[in-house]
Amino acid sequence: MSDDTARLKLPHLVSLQELNAVTWNEALEQIDALVDLHLLGQFVNTPPASPQDGDAYLIGGAPTGAWSGYAYKIASCRDGAWRFYQPFNGLSAFVAGTVIVYVNGVWQPVGSTDFATRSGSETLTGKTLSNAALSGTTGFPGGSAISASGWIGVGKAPVHTLDVVRTDVTSNAFVQAGASVVYTATPGGLTGTNFVIAGYYAATLNGPVTSGSTYLRGLQGSATLNATAMGALIETLGLTFAIYNYQPAGSSVVNVCGTDVWYNHRGGGSLTNLFGFRWIGALSGGTGTIANSYGLYLDTSALDSCIASNYGVYQAGGNARNYFAGRVGLGTSSPLAGCALDAAGHVFPHAANSYNLGSSSYYWANGYIQNAWTVVSDETLKDDIAGLTEAEMAVAKRIASLIATYKMKTAVAEKGPLARKHCGWIAQRIEEVFADHGLDPFAYGCVGFDPATKTVTRVRSVTRPKMDGPDAVIDADGTPVMETVDEAYDEEVPDCDESGAQRTIHNLRLEEVTAFALAGLAARVAALEAERGDDD
Repeated sequence: MSDDTARLKLPHLVSLQELNAVTWNEALEQIDALVDLHLLGQFVNTPPASPQDGDAYLIGGAPTGAWSGYAYKIASCRDGAWRFYQPFNGLSAFVAGTVIVYVNGVWQPVGSTDFATRSGSETLTGKTLSNAALSGTTGFPGGSAISASGWIGVGKAPVHTLDVVRTDVTSNAFVQAGASVVYTATPGGLTGTNFVIAGYYAATLNGPVTSGSTYLRGLQGSATLNATAMGALIETLGLTFAIYNYQPAGSSVVNVCGTDVWYNHRGGGSLTNLFGFRWIGALSGGTGTIANSYGLYLDTSALDSCIASNYGVYQAGGNARNYFAGRVGLGTSSPLAGCALDAAGHVFPHAANSYNLGSSSYYWANGYIQNAWTVVSDETLKDDIAGLTEAEMAVAKRIASLIATYKMKTAVAEKGPLARKHCGWIAQRIEEVFADHGLDPFAYGCVGFDPATKTVTRVRSVTRPKMDGPDAVIDADGTPVMETVDEAYDEEVPDCDESGAQRTIHNLRLEEVTAFALAGLAARVAALEAERGDDD
C-alpha cells in the first residue's frame, strides 16, 4: 500500500506508528487547506508581506521569495509558514467572485463550457456546441455541420498548439484556434453569413535560448484567401478587433484602446529596431492591381459629433522623430510630385514668436512668395525705442559702402563658371564695422552666428532574419536563417575645421541691415542738403 491517498495525498497511518498524532494532524491541515478552497489571488508570483493563517494563493509561473520553485502550486499559510500543494483534477476554488476548477492542467471557470473540455484525438459529428473548449487534434469532417450560438473556442488559452481543419460551418460561427485554422469550402461554396475564422497565440518563454533563432509572438493573425471564383463581397483581415461600449449615461471611462502594446526593455542586451506597428506590402508573383494601399488608415469621422479633440495621429514623445520617405499631403490626398510636403491650407506655428523656419545650418535654398513678407512691427510690442547714437550712425554710414557681389560655393561646385553672381552684404564685414566703432555686433539683431552641424551617413552591421518579401526564410529544421547586413543611417554631428574646432555660420537679418544703410544714407543726404542750404 502507498504512503498516502490517491487524490488528496493525505498521509496514511502505518501499523504500530509512534506519534501518530503528527501524521493525523498533518492530514487535517491538508484537508483544511484544500476543502472549500478560498484563494485570495490567482497566478500571483510574489508572496504577501504579512500573511494570515489560512490565507491561500494560486502561484504563477515565475514565483519569487519563499515561493521560488513552487510554480503553479497552491500556497497556504499556517503558523506563519507556507505549505505547498499540487492541484489535482476536480479541485475547485473560489477566487474573485468566481468558482474555478482544475482540469488536465488548466484552471477554468465552472460553467464556462456547455460541452466538456476534451483532450487527445476526437472526431465530432453532428454535435451542437456553445462556447466549447477543445484541445489536442480535433477533426471536423465535411458534411458534419456544427451550429454555434456564439463561438467555438478550439485550444483556448492556456491550451495551444492545435491545428484545425474544418469543411463546413453554418452561419454566425466563430472558430478560434490555438495554432491555425484551415477552412476548405464545400463544392457548393461558402453560403453562410457572419462567418469568422481566427487564429490565436498567447506565448511565454522561460529559461535560456542556447542555439538557433526563436520567434516569440503574443498575438498573430494570418489570413490566406484561395478563392477559385468570387461572386460576393469578402474582406480578408489578418487581425481584427471590435469594441462595443454600452456604458450608461453619466458614467465615465478613462481609456478605450483598440490596440494597446507595452514594451519594457529590462535586460542588459541591445535591440536594433523596435516597431510599435510595422506594415510590409509585397508582390509575390501576382498579376492583379491594387487601387489603393494604406499603411495606416484612421477614420473617426463617425464620432465627430461627440469627440471634443479628434486626433488622427498623436505623437506624445517630445524627442521622437517622424520620418516619411514619400510625399506628405496636409489637407490633400494627392500631394504634388517633387514635393516632400504639400499643404492645401494655411500653415501656422503653434505659438507666436516661438519657432523658427530653418536654421543657420539647415536653410532653405530659395523661397517663392507672391507678396512681400509682412513683419509684425507693433509699437506696443517694443521697448527702449530710441534714435541711433553717434557711433551707431557712423556704422550706418559705412554699411552702404560694404555692398559686394559674390558667387555661392555650392553653385560654383555644381555649375562652374556658369554660376550666377549675387549682390548683398557679408555678415563678417558688417561685424567688423561695429567692432571698429567700439560696438558689440552681437548686441544687435541684425547679425548673428550659430554652431555649424552637418549630416553624415554611417554604416553599421546588423544581424537579423533573412527575409523573402514579408516572410522569413526557414531552413530544413524549421529554424529562421539569419544574415548579417550593412545598414546605412544618418547622424547629425558638429562641422569642424582642420584643427577640430567647430565651425560657426554667420547670418544677418536683411531688413535690419537695410534699415541701418538707409539711416546712413539719410544722414549723408541731410548733411549735403544742409551744406547747400536746401529746405526740407
